[in-house]
Amino acid sequence: MKRLFLTIALPALMATLVLGGSERAMAGVNFALPQPKVTTGMPRPTGARANLKVLPWAGFRSAVSYTFDDSSPSQIENWPRIKAEHVRSTFYIVPNGRGQNGYEATFKEIVAEGNELGNHTWHHCRAAQLGGVDRKGCPDGFSIDAELDKTNAYIKSLGQSDVWTMAYPFGDTDYIDAVKPRFLLARGVFPGLVGADDNTNPHILPVVAHAGDPNPPGGDDVAVFNADLDRAAAQGKWLIFLLHTVLPTSSNWGAGENVAAVTGSMEHAKSNDMWIDSVVNIGSYWIGERLVENAAKTKSDGVTTWSWTLPPHFPAGRVVRVTVDGGVLRQGEKALAWDPHGYYEVSLDAGSLTWEPGP
Repeated sequence: MKRLFLTIALPALMATLVLGGSERAMAGVNFALPQPKVTTGMPRPTGARANLKVLPWAGFRSAVSYTFDDSSPSQIENWPRIKAEHVRSTFYIVPNGRGQNGYEATFKEIVAEGNELGNHTWHHCRAAQLGGVDRKGCPDGFSIDAELDKTNAYIKSLGQSDVWTMAYPFGDTDYIDAVKPRFLLARGVFPGLVGADDNTNPHILPVVAHAGDPNPPGGDDVAVFNADLDRAAAQGKWLIFLLHTVLPTSSNWGAGENVAAVTGSMEHAKSNDMWIDSVVNIGSYWIGERLVENAAKTKSDGVTTWSWTLPPHFPAGRVVRVTVDGGVLRQGEKALAWDPHGYYEVSLDAGSLTWEPGP
């Protein structure tokens, strides 16, 4: 697999993120952020300054996404065990394999349970194989555009309102020029974690992955995954697990990890005050945090206003959690309510936020 990494400066990233939001996805209007393990009953701040700050990872210690690639039979077979954890995950599907027993019913249920389906292309080919160049290795001769668009249409047919993220087959970022205008985020295969304020490219998100079965036989121990989680928590970063075959299974496609280790690590993450969610849910907060923190700021007669523009394919109904030293925060004519867990929730759809002195 290709392990490519592109580092871009924050100004360049912000320029990418503010490219107009007229094609925004009208999904997730009722989405609510989970609540971290923080003490309630915190008093509303009454200082004289704004000092606006966005809480990284919605106030959690760190974040983790479980991503499952290839829509393999093993994922269908083990879905009941994964579902029982009540953890929103991301499944990057390859619809050319939709003839598998239980495929459509399972992935419809996965969507209905609040998980995310992401685009992993129709045939899982390398970009250089497409367009009829290698019909033996990549049948049908689809173009890059067709591989992505046909998969998006199929995902929507399963009940998901839009498709926000994709994962490169084989980690092949030669797809990237077609990916950027179609998706909010894209996941690669190179190793790493995502910091709340680092320069990670939103269209080449890093992962944590292990060799799995047959080395070691039966997959990695849960302690291996727990150590990854502890490292991310200690650094306050977002960890994206890359998983393929889930064991036990009647169809081992390689790199297998036992479902008990996967679900056991989910329990460990819950106990570690980590935000466990899909790539689109955590990723949209990550983007929103950076937009607000780098928003255009104006001041007039003691009133400060921050303004931002959401990028295309940004899901609706999303918020970031912020703190100020005191005063009043407004969006439009509405004063924001203080949450006794220690923050205000700012609507990203509104595109602006105003602070004024006050009691």
